[in-house]
Amino acid sequence: GCGSSACGDSGGLPPEWAADELVPEEEELDEAEQAELQLENEALRAELEEQVELARRAEASMLEVSNLSHLFATKIEQQSHEIEKLSTDAENTSENVVLGNRYVDSAAKHS
Repeated sequence: GCGSSACGDSGGLPPEWAADELVPEEEELDEAEQAELQLENEALRAELEEQVELARRAEASMLEVSNLSHLFATKIEQQSHEIEKLSTDAENTSENVVLGNRYVDSAAKHS
């Protein structure tokens, strides 16, 4: 079999992280390495926080677009009913004008 820990269970680490690439626990990092890691961690955290903030803004924008879309649909529906009423009123007005013209013609003939 395989005598190294790279062949067996790697403790849940991805397979591309072979055990010999990890810093052994008994090796301590010097101050410069610790400072560098701290700076990298802080930079990664700042980047992550920025990505989270961008995601929150995108979510808020999507919610606003959704609300505006709903408002738009509601207004269109309201206008649709009003346009139907206007159309019906226009038809009735046209019929009344035709009928009125007939009365005027009839009155003119009888006068």
